[in-house]
Amino acid sequence: MSFGKSTVSGEKGNDRPRNQSAHRAVLILAVFALTAVAAIIVYGNTFKVPFHFDDSYAIKQNVLVKNLDYFATPKMLFRKRSIPRLTFAVNYRLGKFDVTGYHLVNLVIHVLNGWITCLLALRLLRRALVSQTRRTLAAAAAGLLFICHPLQTQAVTYICQRITCLATLFYLLSVLLFIKARDAHRSHRRSQDSVSTGITENAAPGRFIPLAVTASRFVPVALCGMLAMCSKENAASLPGALVLTEYVLYEHTWKDWKRKLPWLISGCFFWGLVVLMARGFFADKAPSGDLVGSLASLARQKGTVGIWQYVCTQFTVLWIYFRLLGLPVNQCFDYHYPFVSGFTDGLTPLAFVMLLALLTATVRLGKKYPLGAFGVLWIFITLSVESSIIPIKDALVEYRLYLPMFGFSLLVPYVLFSLWPKRLHVPVLISVLLITVLGMGTYARNTVYRDGITLWSDVVSKRPDNPRGHYNLGHSLHLADRLEEAIAHYQRTVDMQPSHRAAHGNMGIAYQ
Repeated sequence: MSFGKSTVSGEKGNDRPRNQSAHRAVLILAVFALTAVAAIIVYGNTFKVPFHFDDSYAIKQNVLVKNLDYFATPKMLFRKRSIPRLTFAVNYRLGKFDVTGYHLVNLVIHVLNGWITCLLALRLLRRALVSQTRRTLAAAAAGLLFICHPLQTQAVTYICQRITCLATLFYLLSVLLFIKARDAHRSHRRSQDSVSTGITENAAPGRFIPLAVTASRFVPVALCGMLAMCSKENAASLPGALVLTEYVLYEHTWKDWKRKLPWLISGCFFWGLVVLMARGFFADKAPSGDLVGSLASLARQKGTVGIWQYVCTQFTVLWIYFRLLGLPVNQCFDYHYPFVSGFTDGLTPLAFVMLLALLTATVRLGKKYPLGAFGVLWIFITLSVESSIIPIKDALVEYRLYLPMFGFSLLVPYVLFSLWPKRLHVPVLISVLLITVLGMGTYARNTVYRDGITLWSDVVSKRPDNPRGHYNLGHSLHLADRLEEAIAHYQRTVDMQPSHRAAHGNMGIAYQ
């Protein structure tokens, strides 16, 4: 009888972990469903939004989009922005220029990013929140914040910015796979250590772990990183995100990092080759004697300001980005943000000092609140390519915050669920209220993209000194046969930019 009782209790004990795993799986699936529904609701008014601005150049006039066979070889796949172009080519093959299919793919990618945000947040929050329920609810809040934040509209609704969404998809997936690989590696080492300790006292823990097995775990990480880099160049910051993840979750001492130096050096060398390949350096056959000049020409856009001017401008732009993350009001499709002349121009010195103070406080508080530091540093790292020393024509653009949004989406639930450790309903209610307000803002923001007139009217109302805004509004009015209004905006364009040939030409056509 006693044997029977012990057997029954043992079976119950074995069933308990299975029941817990099943419960977690059901809960995660429910979170996924809620995230997808939220995305459909807030982006449900975008499926008929027409092509805007660079969509014409990137999709409608792009000969590669009309030739799916171009992407048939791996050599063509691993090139500059080839992955988004492949998806555009598939869209064209299936529905030509019917915008519904393009928006549907963008929304699916956005939902996938929301799901990966949930899973990644769940992995990271396990070190900060003890309760499984709290972790799941906080991860759900992170995913919904990522999905519903109004700043994401430009990357999702503006069709050609699928490049940003795809780069983020592979970027986040690479970080998630890195954590899974590190956990598997750590678990394997612990099991090997226990075996070696049981056999002999002189065994060296972990020395006989096969190098090939260790390396193979990180092959998917590298592959996703390559796909991210072949989607958009801001993925070049991926090593920084992986190092940050390694430091926050696993290794904290110089002794541990010193042991990893060979891996770090080899990884950086490999990633450097990936970046050069994706930027077309090897395809262009740049001469080795002019390596620096060739790299600079690949990185820099034509017609931009100098490096120093761009860097100084980004000191203030970064604070605008932080403001938009926390308070997404007065958004604009085309900010036309002016470049400063130097470090002493305007509020640049103050912005620089405040950024240093923020970074210093983040590093100091990181020892006590590592996940809070992770969220802030993630934003800096993922903006490092587009807001540092590489001059880009536009100083400030909203879609550049799509990838950094993960850091913000993780930081907010982490703070909320940590402030009330004994009251679960408070952070849940605040999260629901915040996500609802942001979702309403997203839905409202998407109405601006309804057509070219509404989009560019919104731009010039907020940035009346933007010549590109006035020209595009004039062009949209011209297409709608509202010629007198179009001429007025063409005239505003040439008043601000006398060398604007298209504005002169179209104004002449409108007069005729």
